[in-house]
Amino acid sequence: MHPVLVEVPWPELGLPVWPAFVLLAIGGAVLGVAAARRKSRSAAVLGAVLAVAALTLAITSRGSRFSAGPFEVRAWGVLFAGALFAGSVVAIGRGVARGVERELVARACIAASVGGVIGARLVWVLLHPVATGSVEGTVAFYQGGLSVWGGLVGGISGAALSANRSGAPLFALLDLAAPSLGVGVALTRLGCFLEGCDFGVPLGKSAPRFIAALGTFPKDSPAWSSHVLSRGLSPTAVTSLPVHPTELYEVAGGAALVALALALGRRKLPPGAVFAAAVLGYLLLRVSLDSLRDDSAEMWVSRALLLLVILGTGAVVTFSHFRSRAK
Repeated sequence: MHPVLVEVPWPELGLPVWPAFVLLAIGGAVLGVAAARRKSRSAAVLGAVLAVAALTLAITSRGSRFSAGPFEVRAWGVLFAGALFAGSVVAIGRGVARGVERELVARACIAASVGGVIGARLVWVLLHPVATGSVEGTVAFYQGGLSVWGGLVGGISGAALSANRSGAPLFALLDLAAPSLGVGVALTRLGCFLEGCDFGVPLGKSAPRFIAALGTFPKDSPAWSSHVLSRGLSPTAVTSLPVHPTELYEVAGGAALVALALALGRRKLPPGAVFAAAVLGYLLLRVSLDSLRDDSAEMWVSRALLLLVILGTGAVVTFSHFRSRAK
């Protein structure tokens, strides 16, 4: 469970950051103008938001420079990339089996992946403003720090933009990707387990031995560091305290979501129902595991309250959608 897979040398370039944001702002402006001429309101708004946000970052980061030491390829990053790829393969394969054009699903998967990463990082930064520390830290999503809720919103938004442009039915595309949600949960949480992050609270003395073995992480892992700083673990200890391996609990939950989505996909349900069931299942999974998690990153809002708001909002949106279709 060593957290680093490989380390690649990276030169200390010390490049200024603001020109990259200026280029991004120009790209957003061009996208907005082109979309406005084509009367694509949603894409025009997206381009305008991108341009304004990038220009703001360019102004506020005038004195910041990018420099980095060795680049680490980490277990979490590898499995996160694998989750995006595997989820796309699953959605495309299900689409082909149902007679949906492969290119339409592939474009939606790419848009959803890009939107999901952007949304996941933005929401995580908003919830953990102290943890980023710098402009470079804000955009360094590859180092971890992604919100699944932001990822869902961003992914659905990306798929909606793609569907709007191609004329494909959005809810049918979402149903194709329902098992992909479970695949993504399982693979990314396996990456968290290999990193020793997103771990649970310490186990009691009566916990089964195999659970304690799975929940024990090596020295210098995030779990070990957290226990040294906050739970009185000796700095000379070679392992962390045994904790609930909540990452593996979510891996099992992700596998259950895949099975649920595949089973519901065989039934004649309204468009969007399978995806809604998968999202609701994941919300319930996270709520049930909330009391067992021991995250070190502080949020300005209670995680339990956040989960409750998300669960309530999801229920209202789902009910409103299917009620409007029934009329």
